[in-house]
Amino acid sequence: MLLLSGRRLELPTVKAYTREKFQQLIDKIEATPGYTEAQIDLFIGRLYANCVEAIINAQGKLLIPKQMCEHAQLSSSVRLAARRGYFELWEPSLYEEVSRRENANISDINQSYGIL
Repeated sequence: MLLLSGRRLELPTVKAYTREKFQQLIDKIEATPGYTEAQIDLFIGRLYANCVEAIINAQGKLLIPKQMCEHAQLSSSVRLAARRGYFELWEPSLYEEVSRRENANISDINQSYGIL
């Protein structure tokens, strides 16, 4: 598993990918038209620079590097959010804000499905 310092709707989070899903992300970026090879190399380089191998200790706990905790403002309480093919680790109050923003963005599609 790989951990990536990232953002969602301009709010900081840590994203956890399997190696397979991370490679699919890289493949998708490489296949995106409209960017030069140099731009794609720079962007992919930035992804790898913000990524570390996840460590799970003998107790089965996921260890998150200090710099990633600081980036995402994580402390003793963490909220997990499932996404398509990965999950995010959130500081709970930041998750509430991103959830509020997402709900505003999905109101049209939710009216069609009536699920949320």
